[in-house]
Amino acid sequence: MSRRHSFRRSAPRTPPSDSSRFGPPKQPADRKTLQLCAQVKDALVWAHGSVTKDERLATCTVEAVEPLPGGNRLLVRIGVPPDVSATDVAAALAAAGPTLRLEVAQAITRRKAPELVYLPVPGR
Repeated sequence: MSRRHSFRRSAPRTPPSDSSRFGPPKQPADRKTLQLCAQVKDALVWAHGSVTKDERLATCTVEAVEPLPGGNRLLVRIGVPPDVSATDVAAALAAAGPTLRLEVAQAITRRKAPELVYLPVPGR
């Protein structure tokens, strides 16, 4: 057995914590990932009210799109106005998810469309 392999086996392994699941990635995002986030945000700003034909989504705003750990997932923060329930918006986003992902896939310059995870943020 080579020295490299024996060192790898003796190194302690730390299990991933569940608390970092929706947190920012540990390493700063590179330029291409941030460019993808900007493209996805532009596509969602246009699509979330007009394509879905849902009045609850039309009143909401896309606040931010951030990369999630793991590569092909993006966290989309949706601003919810005070007069609309966040649970109603979450249900509407779940129903409109495939349509929104299709619009994002047509707008971005990548081979595979990223998985979108929506987080409704109640208005202040």
